[in-house]
Amino acid sequence: MTGSAAAQTCGDADYDCKVKRETSNIQSDPNDAEAYFNRGIAYNGRGDYAMAVTDLDKYLSFSISNKEYAADGYSARGYAKYKIGDYEPAVADFGEAIRMNPQHKRAYFNRGLTYMAQKKWSPAIKDFDKALQLDPEEYEAYYNRGLSYRNLGLYDRALTEYNQYIKVNAAKIEYLADGYQGRGITYIGLGKYNEAVADLTKSIELDSSKSYSYTQRAIAYRKLGKTALATADEQKANQLSSQ
Repeated sequence: MTGSAAAQTCGDADYDCKVKRETSNIQSDPNDAEAYFNRGIAYNGRGDYAMAVTDLDKYLSFSISNKEYAADGYSARGYAKYKIGDYEPAVADFGEAIRMNPQHKRAYFNRGLTYMAQKKWSPAIKDFDKALQLDPEEYEAYYNRGLSYRNLGLYDRALTEYNQYIKVNAAKIEYLADGYQGRGITYIGLGKYNEAVADLTKSIELDSSKSYSYTQRAIAYRKLGKTALATADEQKANQLSSQ
């Protein structure tokens, strides 16, 4: 790398800066495979997923002898395809990343998300199992595994996942709200409506902007015969949804 672009330092989340830097590097050397990879990652970061796919296609067209580097390219392209909604090609890319690097925890995690988007709950759970095996601090896997179990009607297992998710995120309010919401909905599935109300109330106290928490608490209130409270929650949910 040469020139001012190569020396330019960008903040971690300054994706515009990174795109500009890597574009300059590509203009200086159209065969700079790393620049295409880095720009693809930057496009992913700022949500330009189609552009990311194009750059990562180019990166993967080079002869990449290091399998871990190639795996990173497939995983990053898989993520872009997942965000676009091209689920089967995304699954294929994550599978190739895992074949090249069986320790690629992000490929397992993001393939799990892709399976969830396809409502393939059992394969998703297996991938989240593997992601947690590779990285026990991949806490979002607990939440997603809980949601997958819940969608399979395995409420007791979902409850275990949400309990763990709440435990590890005790100091992170934005995640804790999601944990209480998920567990509250699980309690509805178990027919434990008082517990559901308690958890959904905690979720609302932590983050009152989510209409779904009010909608679900309304369901629990109705099961308990508390019609007025249910109606109030439904009205609040409608108000939030229309904003």
